[in-house]
Amino acid sequence: MPAFERNPSAAEWQAATEIFEAAFPAWEREPIEDIQIRVAAGHGVVELLKVEECVAGLFVLDRTGGEPFSLLSYLAIHEDLRNRGLGELFCRRAMAVHDTEFGTAMLLLEAEERQARLYGRLGFRRLAVDYEVPMLGSDGAVPMSLMVHEKDNAGRRSFDRATVRGMIHHLLCDAYELAADDPRRVRQMERLAGAGDIAVTAWPPPGAPD
Repeated sequence: MPAFERNPSAAEWQAATEIFEAAFPAWEREPIEDIQIRVAAGHGVVELLKVEECVAGLFVLDRTGGEPFSLLSYLAIHEDLRNRGLGELFCRRAMAVHDTEFGTAMLLLEAEERQARLYGRLGFRRLAVDYEVPMLGSDGAVPMSLMVHEKDNAGRRSFDRATVRGMIHHLLCDAYELAADDPRRVRQMERLAGAGDIAVTAWPPPGAPD
């Protein structure tokens, strides 16, 4: 029976670190020590998934300090244990932790297409924005979906453009620490210029091929 662990031993931390490093490319992952510091300061939660007493995965939930959303920054399952429903189970667990323990109305995540489809099946919806994730340690960026889970299941069809601009501004400036004149930040905010609300839709769209 899968179990969840928030107070891992040194050996469990090491196992979780190996899963983390295998699941995410170097440009996408921050130092595990930085994550541990945030958690120790009360700014986030790391939870491990254990199967038969072995570490099978981890997730990282981050608080944003006054913003109306929190972040599912990372979720990974050991590569030998994928395609068994553990990713779905663990994602639902992360959503439940957010909904019951965090004081924010929304949970955001960034995902490439394959992962976006999994998260979409679990209730996350995609913001209709052309969004790029900055690559850590370089000046590049990678297109991803920006997805949202609403705690109250409001099911809204759109967000006010200023709200979305605020979300993305926080991600780029506070989470990724981009300077105001970083071309990636400038391009992203230019793409959000204009008027009108920004749609939020089920993902993948109904009728899309698997």
